[in-house]
Amino acid sequence: MNKWRLIPKIRYTNYIKQFPNSRDIWQKWFAVGRLWSGRIIEINVKHHALTFDFRKNWLADMVDFSK
Repeated sequence: MNKWRLIPKIRYTNYIKQFPNSRDIWQKWFAVGRLWSGRIIEINVKHHALTFDFRKNWLADMVDFSK
């Protein structure tokens, strides 16, 4: 069974709009992170974030004990 999505869900987050009083906490201006065994890729540029979610079913990933 294929657990990867061919076209990911894409989410954009602007952290300054969500947390307006936290302007000075972003020390790194560029970072790439991988979560859920590489199925979620997050790219951060200053306080902006792009998240690519390649999981087919997040609930099935959480209860999958075959790993």
